[in-house]
Amino acid sequence: MRPTTLLALILATTASACKCFQDGRPTAFSAACCGLWNGKWNGAAQDCEAHSISNRFAGFAGCCRAMNTKSDCGCSNGCG
Repeated sequence: MRPTTLLALILATTASACKCFQDGRPTAFSAACCGLWNGKWNGAAQDCEAHSISNRFAGFAGCCRAMNTKSDCGCSNGCG
């Protein structure tokens, strides 16, 4: 399998959107963290489009942690 094909497959299987959660509910920090990491905010769905921060999931997750919340974005290196 070519590296570009593998990368496309990996990106297709990652989360389609990212949010910061607290007590099982999304928080307003999702929009703030999305903006901080130059992601594309989808106001209708209230989430950050994962493809827009695909190489910055760890940063997004770190932002959520800094706000005492947790990210739902998957990271290959366990950024959680």
